[in-house]
Amino acid sequence: MPTRSLTDALAETLALFEESGAPRTTSEVADRLDLGRRSTYDRLERLVEEGHLETKKAGASARVWWRPGGSTDGSAAEDRGDRAAFESLVDAVEEYAIFRLDAEGRVRTWNEGAERIKGYEAGEILGEHFSTFYTEADREAGVPESNLADATEQGSTEDEGWRVRADGTRFWANVTITAIRDEDGDVEGYLKVTRDMTDRREYEQRLREERDFTRRVLETAPASIAVVDAAGEVQTANGRFDGRFGAATDEHGIDGLAVYDEAGDPVPVDERPYRRVFETGDPVADWQCQVEFPDGQRQWVSFNVAPIAEGEGVERAVVATQDVTQLKEQERHLARQRDEIRAELGEIFARIDDAFFALDEEWRFTHVNERAAAMLDRSAGELLGRNVWEAFPEAVGSTFQEQYEHALESQESVSFEEYYPPLEAWIEVRAYPSESGLSVYFRDVTERKERERELVRYETLFEESKDVNAVLDPDGCFRHVTPSASNVLGYDPEDLVGERAFDRVHPDDVETALSAFERMVENPDYEPKVEFRFAHSDGSWVTVEALGRNLLEDPDIAGIVVYTRDITERKEREDELEESRRRYQTLVENFPNGAVALVDRDLRYRTVGGTTLEGYDATADKLEGGQIREALPSRLVEELAPRYEAALDGVANTFEGEFGGRWYRIHTLPVRDEDGDVFAAMGMSQDVTERRTYERELERRVRQQEAVAELGHLGLEGYDVDELMTEAAERVSAVLDADYCKVLDLDAESEQLLLRQGVGWDDGVVGEATVSAVEADSQAAYTLASGEPVVVEDLATETRFSGPALLTDHDVRSGISVVIGSSKDPWGILGVHDTDRQVFGDDEVTFVQSVANVLATAIARHSGEQALHRQRERLAALVNLNRTIREITDAVIDQSTRKEIERTVCEHLAATESYEFAWVGDV
Repeated sequence: MPTRSLTDALAETLALFEESGAPRTTSEVADRLDLGRRSTYDRLERLVEEGHLETKKAGASARVWWRPGGSTDGSAAEDRGDRAAFESLVDAVEEYAIFRLDAEGRVRTWNEGAERIKGYEAGEILGEHFSTFYTEADREAGVPESNLADATEQGSTEDEGWRVRADGTRFWANVTITAIRDEDGDVEGYLKVTRDMTDRREYEQRLREERDFTRRVLETAPASIAVVDAAGEVQTANGRFDGRFGAATDEHGIDGLAVYDEAGDPVPVDERPYRRVFETGDPVADWQCQVEFPDGQRQWVSFNVAPIAEGEGVERAVVATQDVTQLKEQERHLARQRDEIRAELGEIFARIDDAFFALDEEWRFTHVNERAAAMLDRSAGELLGRNVWEAFPEAVGSTFQEQYEHALESQESVSFEEYYPPLEAWIEVRAYPSESGLSVYFRDVTERKERERELVRYETLFEESKDVNAVLDPDGCFRHVTPSASNVLGYDPEDLVGERAFDRVHPDDVETALSAFERMVENPDYEPKVEFRFAHSDGSWVTVEALGRNLLEDPDIAGIVVYTRDITERKEREDELEESRRRYQTLVENFPNGAVALVDRDLRYRTVGGTTLEGYDATADKLEGGQIREALPSRLVEELAPRYEAALDGVANTFEGEFGGRWYRIHTLPVRDEDGDVFAAMGMSQDVTERRTYERELERRVRQQEAVAELGHLGLEGYDVDELMTEAAERVSAVLDADYCKVLDLDAESEQLLLRQGVGWDDGVVGEATVSAVEADSQAAYTLASGEPVVVEDLATETRFSGPALLTDHDVRSGISVVIGSSKDPWGILGVHDTDRQVFGDDEVTFVQSVANVLATAIARHSGEQALHRQRERLAALVNLNRTIREITDAVIDQSTRKEIERTVCEHLAATESYEFAWVGDV
């Protein structure tokens, strides 16, 4: 019996077994003590060593513990007690399926773990053959029988593979089968322990996929990358790193590199950037130094080091290097060109702003910005309202017309590049359709097209060029030149033999080239590589890269061998690419409200960069590593998840949506590996809120213009003036989303304005209410007096006037009023008002004034028609009167008395259409 006193920790652990005599697993004890499995296992082992507990292995890796009790003399009663305790434990275990098989392999016992893992209740499975748990393929291959045979022969066998649950689903299982023998050694059955390893297997598979993905990214990265530990040992590296630094780091790790600072002094190991990372945990970016390689050459290298946090400290770091030798050599040259480049970049950025114009459904210009007017060599005033195909007949039947019509008909945006002969320019176009017309953004890409064609030509020449090799004597004179000199330098090789090579080197490069040559003559081991300009036969300069070897001691050569390659085009391309890289890098870094994300097949974010959507707490740091459905709000998931899934199936997609009060244009597209298989999906977003706002503003202006045009058309058709006024009031109120609109008719004699027509006013107001045309508190009177449009943002704070009562009684706060007719001879007032505070701009004022002008024209036309009608009536009356007088004269001649004459005159006058009766009286 145990007699040693226990520590507090061991006593606490043992107390759990005194609460109940039932055995416990390691996990159960760890959960009760709130300890880790390792610490719990150590305590239990101590208690077993001191005799307080007993233990037994259960399955492949599990173990159970219990408090011994009863007799300890090895009697049958003790064995039965231990066995009962063990079976009690087996029944209680839920992490493992533990059950017995008879000698034929049929199930004889069943525990809770078996029911949970395999899905069968005891009544369903007892008596069934254990091959029920195997897949059909394993049963046909005889795997169940083979497992029993192995257990019989070896005493125990372990296997992993797919097993089948009661509902037909599969799980990955770790299975241990142990043979149970009787006293004579004959097999009387088997103990089978099964553990569900599906989650672990999937986890391991994900780890392998992530490892493979990381390795693929590492190998395809355009930099030398390695992972080093705190001792400087290289744990893993990509091919670029091994090829560049492998030989120098084989013996002493990365500390073995010979590193020098800008002044050429050695940099101690403890001052190198990766050492600082391990000490401080902070990354180091673009630490530049010189590295001397085993061949004695020094190159400038940029180090970027990032810590890999593991636990509390930094145990590893990622080291990425880049050869910046050429950049350092160009540094002084670039400094001299800085001002020139900045000026050039300023011009380029000024050109980045796209030219823009908008067309309505009838192909008429509704908006032209300054950039578009300049490119098209037309002013906005010349184009607005004109049909695009009439203004630019050269574009009829071209790609421009075809693409624009397709966009408007399909309501799908289009983008293309096309050469436009009238402008002698290549144009890049993006056109976006809407219900009211087409928005067209375009830019001149002629220079880019020319550069692309130039680069193609350079690449062709570069591929077809040949290296020029030559043998020089110690004085630098040509002894032999390869035939390729005629292609590269324009010389017949025989013409160069005997000539001094350095006489044809550019004066600015002679010193560098000659110094390297003379040193090579003195030191046979020195093999320089030099760039210089060599005179072409046509007088131009060819930039060459030359590598020299001293073979004066070689009897077959007996000279200095110089291998040269024409790098003129390469240098030009490098300069252009470097310029392009800087420009594009600047554009990317300053690109507003853009984001890029890479998503794997589990819809898990692998990489996120840029500016994420506003209004959502979803930063790049929070998104990386997270699953879309867990990391994003449900509305975003509904929009993005199906499109990412489509991209993973190889289908790209573009859509626009509103998120967090902003509009975004989002592209999703598949990302393929070298074999063309899709392994990820990429998403790119761009904030297009300003563009959408601008398009809505254009639509609003189009509605205003349409309203003015339609009212003008009605006025020209002779529409009834009052009906036209009513129509105008309704249109203005609707377009400006205002509560009231009125047409006031001025009576100059009474100095009153009658509310002749309007909308929104209380019953009985239209046609009855009047407003003073002269009183100081009247907005209408103020408008007449000023002769200019009057805008009111808040009537309550207005200082120019306070009313009139017509407005205050209807709770009016804001509005616009303009004169109908000329300011010198006004007909009346057109006013629009709202009960909310509105800020009306110049466009709204112009719109209201345009409608007033339409009304003034219609009123003037109507008044002229009325005057003409009255004039015609008077003329007809005079003609009729003359005819009557002639008739009366003829009739009077036949009469003899005065009375008869008077009667005849009255009868003829009454018979005309001009008079109803006539009489004669004495005066």
